[in-house]
Amino acid sequence: MHAFAANGFGDANVGRAGQRLLQAGDRLDQGAAVPRSSRMARIVEATLRAVGAIARRIYSRWKRQKQASDTYFALCELDARTLRDLGFDRSEIRSVAAEIAGDADPSRVLTVQALRGRRY
Repeated sequence: MHAFAANGFGDANVGRAGQRLLQAGDRLDQGAAVPRSSRMARIVEATLRAVGAIARRIYSRWKRQKQASDTYFALCELDARTLRDLGFDRSEIRSVAAEIAGDADPSRVLTVQALRGRRY
């Protein structure tokens, strides 16, 4: 009541009826907090789902790039004759590595299947 009196609007003289209204208003505010916190929980949940989806995409891309890099370095260690036996030239190593990792459409079906361990 002192705070109401200090604000200069004379709210300190609200009387019993006014006090009941103030108390009812407090109860309404408490009731409104439940839906507000529920909405906040849904917002936080949706944000976390979005962040998780982004993290999964980043991890998947990193994994594909690592596989392409590992394949590239493994193929670089092979000599020209072995590469020719596999069906491609040294200049195609980066393209083959991208195809195996899934970053490019396979254009060398038999070679890609053999490198993935499939029989043709």
